[in-house]
Amino acid sequence: MIILSYLDLMKKHEPFKKHHITYASDIEDKELFSLKNSVEAIFCDAGILTGSYISSFPNLKWVQIASSGYDSADIKALKDNNILFTNAKGVYSIPIAEDIFCKMLMFARKSIDSVLNKQQAEWQRDDYGLFEVYGRTMGILGTGSIAAETAKRAKAFNMNVLGYNRSGKNEKYFDEIYTGKALDVLVKTSDVIVCTLPYSPKTEKLVNDRFLDMMKSSAVFINVARGRIVDEKALINALKQNKIAGAGLDVFENEPLPKESPLWKAGNVIITPHTAGLSDKINKRLVGLFEDNLNAYLSNGEMLNEVEL
Repeated sequence: MIILSYLDLMKKHEPFKKHHITYASDIEDKELFSLKNSVEAIFCDAGILTGSYISSFPNLKWVQIASSGYDSADIKALKDNNILFTNAKGVYSIPIAEDIFCKMLMFARKSIDSVLNKQQAEWQRDDYGLFEVYGRTMGILGTGSIAAETAKRAKAFNMNVLGYNRSGKNEKYFDEIYTGKALDVLVKTSDVIVCTLPYSPKTEKLVNDRFLDMMKSSAVFINVARGRIVDEKALINALKQNKIAGAGLDVFENEPLPKESPLWKAGNVIITPHTAGLSDKINKRLVGLFEDNLNAYLSNGEMLNEVEL
């Protein structure tokens, strides 16, 4: 068995040295394709999993990706080839939850204005718009691991936490769960709305003109999920017309965000370059997940984060 990995950080990890792991610098790596008939497992980024790439490995049985999202992978090809597929759900949840709170608190304390004032050496004590998050309502689209870590922190701030999922199932740390058309209640009620949903055709442009029109004019929208879940033109218009108070965005329809995008110059927008999930502890968690799954795979044990295809 040969396991193919693109993650250099694994080379330094002692437990992996006893396994037949080949490290490839890119998808055109010559050594990789000279061994393609022997490759049984791949640890990679979801974006390289095209149908043609998957079919290049006739004996491939398991793919572990380094992200929780897998909308860029060819799921049909994985399913048609009966390949076990696991993702990195939970690995990035803590830093993303902290990033969400960073953005929310920046709006609450008007930190953007403070940074700009410091750059101009201006002492401005404008108390207009400052607010407490204590006792406010947070609505979270999705109730997965990222949402759970976010809701846990929201309860520490004594916030009322509403969640939206497809099943309507109650989840820990949430005060209410909505599903289907009841999403409207969450949107109209929330002071902060956070998007953590995975992308799919069903969630594409879920946040649209109608959604934004229902939000409170004092509410903030935060997206750490996928850019295509939001109708970006509708969001830009809502921000320009002050239909909502602001937006904290880590993901966009097109990345990198084009320089001509009006979002760059909008004073009520916080932009981060798809870095919400990054931290000093991610690599350790990611390697640990792969090690656990590798051991389970070799012993026919239960795999973590298996994705139903």
